[in-house]
Amino acid sequence: MILLVSTIYNNRRIKDDSQTHDHYEAFESLAEAKERYDELINLDDTRSASICSIIESTDYDLEELDLINQFHTFEWENRNFGDWFKAKGYSQEEIDAIAYGEKEAS
Repeated sequence: MILLVSTIYNNRRIKDDSQTHDHYEAFESLAEAKERYDELINLDDTRSASICSIIESTDYDLEELDLINQFHTFEWENRNFGDWFKAKGYSQEEIDAIAYGEKEAS
């Protein structure tokens, strides 16, 4: 589970930091959370937004939670990794080969 935590202004026309409320939404995937995050940061009444991972919980087994967090960290890093290589002109096949150690980046 991934959480999206945000602080919203009570009145979007008067952006007073003392007049806000906190909000959270839960997502099953990082991609869903990122999509909603991108929507939130473009709204006038959003003061802040953060994508968060669960560190400790009464709802999850700690070993399961650790595996989930490792997966989401890899998913996030791999996305950035792929975007960087795409910007450098690498094909998706080349990016996959680099990610799996089958090719050296040149």
